[in-house]
Amino acid sequence: SPNKPTAPQDKIRPLTSLDHPQSPFYDPEGGAITPVARVIVERIARKGEQCNIVPDNVDDIVADIAQEEKEE
Repeated sequence: SPNKPTAPQDKIRPLTSLDHPQSPFYDPEGGAITPVARVIVERIARKGEQCNIVPDNVDDIVADIAQEEKEE
């Protein structure tokens, strides 16, 4: 369907086959939407020392972020 802004903004909701006639999934009979892809995400490795450090609490996380911002 066209990317037209709505005012007020619409809430995120599942697509249906009856949403809009210009939608590639449109079906005037309201049939099910056929899957077009399947995505599988698999972590193959951790990299970098930041992945091995687990902060003790929120204060440590905030301190680390503040330090990184100073260095940048």
